[in-house]
Amino acid sequence: MAYLKIVVPLILVGGIYLFWTINDICRISRTHYLPKWGWIVVTLLAIPVGGIAYYLLERREGSW
Repeated sequence: MAYLKIVVPLILVGGIYLFWTINDICRISRTHYLPKWGWIVVTLLAIPVGGIAYYLLERREGSW
């Protein structure tokens, strides 16, 4: 039961992170390296590396 104090917050943070990243992918006007659906697949399959790759490769300076 003690591990739940660690696991539950990690799952919540991970869920918020995925929601935030996928929401951002859907709202961006165009992507450069992959189509939007490709970034969503990468983000879901490679948690958290996919989202980090998206933010490093797709997001341009001043677009936040």
